[in-house]
This record gives sequence, C-alpha cells and structure tokens, in this order.
Amino acid sequence: MSQTRQSSRKNANVMSGGQKLIAEMLPNSNIIIDDTATNTQTSACKNDKQNTESEQTLTHPQINNENNIETNIETNVKDMFTTLVQKIDSMNNNMEKKFENIEEKITRFETEIYKEIHTMREESKQMDKRVEACESNCHFESDRIDKISKDISEKQEKQNDELQKLNEQVIMLEKHERKYNILIYGVPVPTATTGGEENITQTLHTFFSDKLNIDKETIQKLAIANAHRLSVNKSSDGDTYGPPAIIVRFLHFPHRELIMSKRFNLPKGEKMKIWSDLPKTMKKERNRLSHIAYTIRKDEKLQTRIREEGIKLILETRKDKTHKWSARKNT
Repeated sequence: MSQTRQSSRKNANVMSGGQKLIAEMLPNSNIIIDDTATNTQTSACKNDKQNTESEQTLTHPQINNENNIETNIETNVKDMFTTLVQKIDSMNNNMEKKFENIEEKITRFETEIYKEIHTMREESKQMDKRVEACESNCHFESDRIDKISKDISEKQEKQNDELQKLNEQVIMLEKHERKYNILIYGVPVPTATTGGEENITQTLHTFFSDKLNIDKETIQKLAIANAHRLSVNKSSDGDTYGPPAIIVRFLHFPHRELIMSKRFNLPKGEKMKIWSDLPKTMKKERNRLSHIAYTIRKDEKLQTRIREEGIKLILETRKDKTHKWSARKNT
C-alpha cells in the first residue's frame, strides 16, 4: 500500500509538472488534461489519512488510467517539442534563404557599383586625355595665333612705314610742283573794279611797287605764268574776313625768290603776308606754327621764322640780328 501511495503522489506530481511546463511553453495550446487526475492530486495533498483510505480502495484499472495519462502527456509534450523544433528549423531555413537573397542582392549591387565606378573612372581618364589634347591644341593654336599676330603687326608696321614714305614722296612731289608759286594775303580788291573783273596783273604790279619797293623796270621783267584770287576766306562761324588771297605762279624760279626776299619790306601794321605755296598738310602745319610764332613775338619779344626742311616745318627764334636762329622745342 505504501508503494501505491508513493506511485499516486508521483503521478500527481508528474501531471502537475507537465501541466505547468505545457502552460509555460504553450499558453495557447489546445491539449485537454483529465480533471480526475488534477482532483486526485488536490485530494492527496489535503489529508494524508484520507489518501491512505483512498489508496486502500484503489483498483488496478485506476493505476493503469494514471499511467496512460502520464504517457499521453509525455507523448503530447514530445510532439509539441518536435513541432516547435520543426517550426524553428523552418524559420531558420527561411531566414537563411532571405539572408542569402539579401547577400546575393548586395553582392550584385556592389558588382554593379564597381562596374559603374570603373566605367566612370575610364570615362574620366578619357576625358582628361581629351582635355590635355585640347589644351595642347589650344597652346599650339595660341602660339600660332601669336606668331601670325606678330607677323601681321610687323607687316602692318612695315606697310605703314612704306605708306608713310610714299605719302612723304607724294607731298614732296606736290611741293616741288608748287615751288614756283607764292601766296599773297591781305591785298585789297581795287575799288575801281567793283562790279567788274579785276586786272590781276595790274593789281600785282601795284602791290610789288608800292608795298615791296621794287622798281618798275624789274617788275616788267617778272614772268608771271598765271595769277588769280582764291575763294573767299571764311571764319569758323561762316563770316568772311579779309580780301581773298592771290596765288601767283612764275615761269622762272629766281623771279619767285626775288619776291620772297622782298617780303620783309611789307609795311608793319598792315595785315599783308607772302607765303610759299605748300601742299595742304604742310599749309595746315604752317598755320598752326604761325599762331605760336605770333604769341612768341608778342609775349617774349623775339623774332620768329618758319623754315622748310623737306616736308617738315621748323619754328625758329632769335633775339635780334646779332644772334643765330635756333629751333623752338616742343612746338
């Protein structure tokens, strides 16, 4: 009987432990446990005396029933553990497959990125080569352009020099053509000819005699090829001033030089002048220098003259006849 009691307690403890284990591991499990065993465990714990009496009345079929319950519980627990292990293995397999897929994707992505980087590096190298080639070509073209520009500048400078020489030659030819001419300014138109044509030869003979103090015999010998008045002189505002100038061309150069030498006999105070006939550019320069000479004579009380040297005009000054002529600088 004592053995029977111990076996009953053991079975009750096994049932209680199995129930706890199943409740902890599978709280939502649908396993059905016999209430008879649970009640038997509770009764055995309350009163040892009552348990002794119950053990005396136990039959062999009840013992077999308890053994079957214990066996069923163990079987169910094993099945549950087996199912749980299978689920865990399945989850592990799924996770491994997912990780493998992720690793495969990452590897493929890394490979694609590496290829892209490699391609970009190759393209960058090609681009660098192209840039270097372009820079080399640019340097070559720049040197070539500089050389061409230098050649053009040299040629242009040479052409300018040649053009300047040609221009000087043209001016010299024109000056030579005008060497027999003189310009006389300030000779009034005779009042007797007002409304009619002026006898320019008679006007010149009177001017030579009265203003230059040349005798009539010499005047008659002067060979004048042509003479006439120029257009009316006009100021910047359009007003006319002074009588028109007279241009005279002599047949013989000594006759022209005679008149030029007598110009210093012109009476002072009268606005009369005798100039050599020059090309237009030289006339303009002479007019500029004549204004400077007038200021020098007025302010510095010096004598002035404008001397021709080829196509150049030089302003010279001196204090009096006892001093030599010297070129005026910065004019």
